[in-house]
Amino acid sequence: VLILGSNRALQQLKIVEHAVRLATSPASTTPPTASSPSTTSPSSKVNATGPNVVYLGASSLHSCYSDDDDEDGNHHPNPTERETKRNLSRSPEYRTFTSRFQDHFHCPLRFHDLSLKDREGIRLSVETWADIVLCDWGEDFQHGEWIETFLREVALEKDLVVCGVVSVMGKVFEFTTPFSGEEKEDGEHVRGGNETINKLDVEQDADLNICNKNDSSNRWICIPPDTAVSQTKRAQKLLKKQALLRHPHQRILAIDNLAALLLTGHHSMAISGDVNSTCHILAMDDSQNTISMPLPWNWMEPIPTLELLELHAPAKAPHLESLEDFVDTDFVIAGNVAEMMMPSTTVSNANSCRDGGDDDVADDAAIGTGTDTDTVETQPATEAVPKIVAAGRMKALQMKPIVEKIIQLSNTPLPKLLYIGTASFDRTDKFLMCTQAFRELGCEIRRLDVSEEDTVPSAEEMREMVVEWPEVILCSGGNTLHALLRWKEVGLDLLMKESGLNGTVLCGASAGAGCWFSSLHTDSLRPDNTKNREHVLNELTEKELQDWDYAKISALGFIDAMCVPHFDATGTNGAKRAEDAEQILLEDPSTSVIGVDENAALVVVGGDAMAVSGDGKATCHVMMPLEETGEVISAPIPTHWEEPIPMEEIL
Repeated sequence: VLILGSNRALQQLKIVEHAVRLATSPASTTPPTASSPSTTSPSSKVNATGPNVVYLGASSLHSCYSDDDDEDGNHHPNPTERETKRNLSRSPEYRTFTSRFQDHFHCPLRFHDLSLKDREGIRLSVETWADIVLCDWGEDFQHGEWIETFLREVALEKDLVVCGVVSVMGKVFEFTTPFSGEEKEDGEHVRGGNETINKLDVEQDADLNICNKNDSSNRWICIPPDTAVSQTKRAQKLLKKQALLRHPHQRILAIDNLAALLLTGHHSMAISGDVNSTCHILAMDDSQNTISMPLPWNWMEPIPTLELLELHAPAKAPHLESLEDFVDTDFVIAGNVAEMMMPSTTVSNANSCRDGGDDDVADDAAIGTGTDTDTVETQPATEAVPKIVAAGRMKALQMKPIVEKIIQLSNTPLPKLLYIGTASFDRTDKFLMCTQAFRELGCEIRRLDVSEEDTVPSAEEMREMVVEWPEVILCSGGNTLHALLRWKEVGLDLLMKESGLNGTVLCGASAGAGCWFSSLHTDSLRPDNTKNREHVLNELTEKELQDWDYAKISALGFIDAMCVPHFDATGTNGAKRAEDAEQILLEDPSTSVIGVDENAALVVVGGDAMAVSGDGKATCHVMMPLEETGEVISAPIPTHWEEPIPMEEIL
């Protein structure tokens, strides 16, 4: 389901692209049947490559003109039924809904005029032909009950993408748009507004049990009953009217005019048509102040709707109230690992290390563009030594050379991967980003959530997940200090140490990279490095968002050095990572420092290491002070090595 902020949203190519992508059924190039020649546009007969699109509108509500209209729009009396149908295709509303599908994707098109009540023709088109249905009628249409019930049932039985504005989709899929039809704004009816739908006692209404008339527990509720959906411009008015509603709502999902909300099963995401538009979560706090949070619009996959609706809520861990008090906490649990390491272990994979300079490498780096797991070399089985891949940022975990290196070290083409997203507060959008490449390959993936107390499994279950099951453990980016504190509290740090010494590949990006070192350069104290980051960004001023400092904190201690992820980036406080790390090194010259560019990774196997570039340009760097002058020098680690060399030599 695509809920549109306005009809004009379907003029935005990005939104139409999502609709076309969702319509997975093969496009039909079959010519229209003799029984429905007038309901098929000519474009469906030739050059049709896109999915089949059916437009449902009502000529009684649109500005329709027949071929007999004069230049002033004066209509000749007594048009035939065939002319009335043709009129619908000439309406501005029809062109607004369908032009992008026709012009850009060459979609076969059929249209039906609901005012003619051709139920059999509509049923035939939607059930047997359509991949996408465009719904364009409003609350003023007097005969919408049948089509709404019909579309709801069909959408649950076949792969069908249904698009329409808030008011229409609210009636079809029974979510609340809490305004009565009598409310007006800007001289027009405010669409939507059946305050009685989505009641908690829906089992008493047989018409609402659409999945199974005899079992209401199977009913699909796309939007929870405590959430209303509205266009953004009316959202504030909705909030002020909460006391007037029959069923008060805890939240409102507001959709900008040039945006859409995608619902697929129990998952959702915002789609922006013009980059500036999105969807918003609006609520009121205990003091009746409005809480507003724009949803990210750059997700590639939807997340659970219930989680999306809670993104504005802060994380509950007590230490987050004064995180700066924990900067000096000692998290090292692997301090003796260096003594346990075996002699150098050779790892060979020429494809993992590339010479830089190819501008196209970055575009081709995603694992989905050609990784052949059957050709990835794996090192022969040996006695286990720690194997670590530390990437500069989370998107680097989608880059082919880095993913190939992780797979190679796992000794299997499809490793079992355990994802730990504590640093990103167990947000599903970060899970999807970090695991995308491995999911596309077909790897079995499990997820361990310990950011909140109520999601922590038992000690036995956690041990099975962390020590006994995985071949790769992948830790997300985010707030490293929060992650280390939670791991220490639940004992996950010791389990990861045991798993790593058993041969499991330990990898991650950003916070998930620095955590394996003895210390790291972190932005954990950044005010928006929180679970509800988008809400914080929306609430704080630019000055407040820039008022923070980097910190050096302890980490798990597998690699005896300080890690500086995002080495080639500048923080929101205006300070360059590399320059700030240089100041820390001047204060403590005994610290070995390794910087990791955003699109690179440091690979450590036992006591040996090498740099892998994800885009052919990025690399890792060694920083050290010169005793003679006191200045700090930085040297890039070559990325063309085919084998790692001793870490001591690199440093």
